Amino acid sequence: MGLLSLSDIEEEARRIIEEARRKANEIIKQAKEEAKNLLKRDIGNPVPEEEIKKIKSEYEKLLNELTSSYSKKKEIIKSNSAKKLKLIAKEISQIVSGVG
Repeated sequence: MGLLSLSDIEEEARRIIEEARRKANEIIKQAKEEAKNLLKRDIGNPVPEEEIKKIKSEYEKLLNELTSSYSKKKEIIKSNSAKKLKLIAKEISQIVSGVG
């Protein structure tokens, strides 16, 4: 092989760069197609149906417990409020009547 001229070297470099660009574009095109296909593919439900039922059951149980607890606390507060209201009314009545 003889000596190459500068223009031959430049031409070879352009050819190599163009070939690399073409291959890179082809790889990018293939990667985009694969990404599109992955996005289209149905992966189904990753959580088993039994696990979903278990979680729902636990949630409903907790919700019922909290609702019951809230209702009990609500009744206690109402009862205490009524007692305090009667006590305040009695004290006001005694102050107004001069008994207190």
